[in-house]
Amino acid sequence: MGLGSRFGQWYLTGYDRSRKAPRHFRLSRFTGPVTVLEKETYPAPPNFNVRAELDRLPELPLRTAVVDVRQGRLLGLRRRATPVADGSAGTPDAGYERLQVTFRDAEVLAEELASYGPDAVAHAPDELVAAVRHRLRNAAAFCAAPSPAYLFADAPRGRTVRKRTSEDQLKRMLQLVPFLVHNQGLHIHDVAARFGVTPAELEGDLRILICSGLPEGYPDDLLDIHWEEGHVYITQDLDLKRPVRFTVDEACALLTGLETLNGLPELAEGGALESVTLKLMAAAGEEGLRAGSLAGPAVGPSDSAVLDVVRGAIQERLQLRLVYFSAQRDQVSERDVDPLRLYSLDNTWYFEAYCHSAQGLRNFRLDRVQEVHTNGNPASSHVRAGESFPAKLFTPNDDDTTVLVQLTRQGAGLADDYYADRVAPLPDGGLVAEIRFGSTAWLPMFVAQHGGAARILEPAELGAAALDWIEAALARYGG
Repeated sequence: MGLGSRFGQWYLTGYDRSRKAPRHFRLSRFTGPVTVLEKETYPAPPNFNVRAELDRLPELPLRTAVVDVRQGRLLGLRRRATPVADGSAGTPDAGYERLQVTFRDAEVLAEELASYGPDAVAHAPDELVAAVRHRLRNAAAFCAAPSPAYLFADAPRGRTVRKRTSEDQLKRMLQLVPFLVHNQGLHIHDVAARFGVTPAELEGDLRILICSGLPEGYPDDLLDIHWEEGHVYITQDLDLKRPVRFTVDEACALLTGLETLNGLPELAEGGALESVTLKLMAAAGEEGLRAGSLAGPAVGPSDSAVLDVVRGAIQERLQLRLVYFSAQRDQVSERDVDPLRLYSLDNTWYFEAYCHSAQGLRNFRLDRVQEVHTNGNPASSHVRAGESFPAKLFTPNDDDTTVLVQLTRQGAGLADDYYADRVAPLPDGGLVAEIRFGSTAWLPMFVAQHGGAARILEPAELGAAALDWIEAALARYGG
């Protein structure tokens, strides 16, 4: 009936036909593919809202784990940990410190601890220790299994700059028409420069647009665009200034987006958001109930203060000073950034900014910002956000390493998460993915974390390094 996020996890809310009662199912615990029964339908319950349903879901109680952490390592884990009083929980091995870590879900913490390999060893509770050992053993077994036969259907992508796609062209043309309406007579070179294309590419867009228009396709239903002596005019704009009338599907899509906005903190009830939602619900009718079946992640209290500072800096065009933790490098850095936009992606909140240290656009996780404040400088006026939204978290470069990763059926979604260049399906429902990585030092952690759902096939030395990492971790648990 609905899909939503709570406690850092995604849940499916539905009516269990076997138990004849509503149930919540966590997506991370699905062990196989989901099949759609196309011939079976059900009516949406009246006034159903998945956010209200998930609010009834009880949060797991806080528990305490005892973990040995290698000295000088795992700064992110140490931020959440406290030292164990001397002798109260045994003595750690030389080179390790015994810490206490609070957690709610043993499987979630086990996934994290497994990724740390020999740098972290769980000692209690027994449920957590067993879960970490299980992940490491599955990962080791998968790494040692014979390599499968596979075949890519398409040729590998080159290392040149990304080619413009039809998606890029569509986005550009959707912006081009209203731009021309409000900027009549601009020179074609100026218009091309505004959209970052060559004059020849722009003329190609215009030739497509003059064949575009309203569905009937009569002469008066087509856009009338012409360029005389290099100056572009649009004389038939199909009354683009008239108020927009939404279809039911469009209204439902907007309602879903508005419902997701409810995850933002401090949105006053009874304000503009609620007013717009009620009007769209009335326009969409019964179909508007679809909008109540999706709910995005809420920003937790620990992130709200950071979000407020970043949002204010974006609105005021102010530069920020960050103290930021990088999980891959296991380092804390200080940097000045020009914040551009906030967004949520895959259950995590980020902000995109121009980083003056890296001299480029970067994406920062809100939950990894240790300190943030304005530094008194205005943000650069020439810096703009990337074209795509939400921004991708990885930008390909010429010096990336191409890695062949085998994924099981349960881990196949990682190919999309890491923007695989191409994939080769396997008979068991898994696949081999060709993925580019800017840094490969953390790949052993990646393999250990996913506990038998992913392994490195090529380069062979990276696969061997991952297996060594996992075996060293298993040795800490007695082999």
